[in-house]
Amino acid sequence: MLPDQRRSTPSESRAEEKLGPGGLVIVVGPSGAGKDSLIDGFKADAEGHNELMFVKRLITRPAEAGSEDHEEVGYSELEAMIKKDEVALSWAAHNLLYALPKSVDAHIAAGSVAIANGSRRIIPYALLKYEHVLVVHITAPVEVLAERLAQRGRETAEDIANRLKRAEMTFGSAPNVARIENVGSIEEGVRKLSEAISAFYAPFKGQFLEA
Repeated sequence: MLPDQRRSTPSESRAEEKLGPGGLVIVVGPSGAGKDSLIDGFKADAEGHNELMFVKRLITRPAEAGSEDHEEVGYSELEAMIKKDEVALSWAAHNLLYALPKSVDAHIAAGSVAIANGSRRIIPYALLKYEHVLVVHITAPVEVLAERLAQRGRETAEDIANRLKRAEMTFGSAPNVARIENVGSIEEGVRKLSEAISAFYAPFKGQFLEA
């Protein structure tokens, strides 16, 4: 049984010397909240803004039609990459391994912003590692989550039940948190996501999207 926890932690030296001057936006929330839809919508609106990196996750899941655009990696291969510190952040969930590629660190070190669909459990590690972190917590009522999970047809009934059990998972405190209840149109959700990221990014880089 795969342990449902992050596989590696930042060293004390890295905690003391946080990576910047750019920042990391971690979009988190329960399965079915619409994280990918809002990220994809924002990505379309932000086309041409090269200072924004929309992270393609490494996942030990087949790259099937209808699922998120991710890089499929074998379990043993990704586990080895994690042990060798060849990824930016990593975690385990739903009997899978997930990771953000090492290129995220280079992008942030260059003063830009990386935007990733993440996990609530990696937030403490991200806060230790990076100088600037924004947590965007996307939520929706449980009945809405259940309907969306059933519609996407990627999980079994048992999988859906297990994911809904984790819907109320909390992540403690973070200095920069934006909460979006994604129950309206995609356009409304994308607008809220854009406003949150713009407000986070503006103080240390300047406004990057037109009003």
